[in-house]
Amino acid sequence: MKRLPHLDDAWATTASGARLEAVLRAAPRLADALRSSGHPRRVRTFDVASFPYPTEFAFAGVCGVPVPYVWLENRALFVEYVDFEGATKRLLVNPSDAEANKKAPFFRSLFERVPRSLEGTFEKMMSRRAAPVEQQLAEADIDPASIDFLTFDHLHVQDIRALLPSPYARAKLLVTPTELASTRALHPLQRFWYVDAGLDGIAADRFAPFDGDVLLGEGVALVRTPGHTEGNHTIVLSMPDGLVTISENGVAADAYAPRHSAIPGLRAHAERRDVDVVLNANTREQTLNQYTSMRLEAALSKREDSPVPRHFCSSELIGSALAPLVKPTFSVGALTLG
Repeated sequence: MKRLPHLDDAWATTASGARLEAVLRAAPRLADALRSSGHPRRVRTFDVASFPYPTEFAFAGVCGVPVPYVWLENRALFVEYVDFEGATKRLLVNPSDAEANKKAPFFRSLFERVPRSLEGTFEKMMSRRAAPVEQQLAEADIDPASIDFLTFDHLHVQDIRALLPSPYARAKLLVTPTELASTRALHPLQRFWYVDAGLDGIAADRFAPFDGDVLLGEGVALVRTPGHTEGNHTIVLSMPDGLVTISENGVAADAYAPRHSAIPGLRAHAERRDVDVVLNANTREQTLNQYTSMRLEAALSKREDSPVPRHFCSSELIGSALAPLVKPTFSVGALTLG
């Protein structure tokens, strides 16, 4: 693991507006370093589950369609890369356990008005669940026990006890110290989004905290993006055709290019308020920093052939008959390499 100092001074800037400008000025240097770091050996995405999500959170209250929920597809990402000692490492990004996640108050609240006898039917109507990630890995000839690291861009609704030590027998959790501390001592306004005691009983040596921005190996980096949560980070891959950023700061590529979006309300909001991104705004822990973080993601993953950056939303907006007119204008889709 190698520290990347390119944004240290920028993030230390005191005033929020000046911090945004400093981060954007420094972003090209970080992008150059990441592009020159090589490429991962293998990349593959796996569907986890689709689920309803409040529209007011998904697009910070600016969506012009009066539907209470939109639908998101949660996806995991497998990455194989070479580290700085020449060893092959395997990273699993956002390998959520959909059943364990239901312990989070957010998911419990979706069922609180449904009679217990109808919960199963209601859940099938409202969501779709893929096979467990470890099963999908095994079917792709990837041994879950061979995974070296797990990471989530943040720990909302995650029950890490369902993942460590089994089925990922030797994996360590890459996490920022801030996210780790927050999850262990939740503020009342955070509790709705976290599984209570979701880290309890996990041995200390299964955590691999990192600070700032780090390069894990060839073409794989973790970059701090505070805001959605205080300890949020973004996974960045240097693919042969450019950088890809991965997080849940936004729930659609549209959120990173709202002036080009066909989702009702986004373009008008961006033009009226003169803003360049639309936040996934369920917690608003650090709203101004989240805006800066999304602008950083867009700067790192920008493309020459499109105004829409190549940002892979770990929970991405999908079309649903239950949310008419709210469907993505743009989508990264699956990521595959090797």
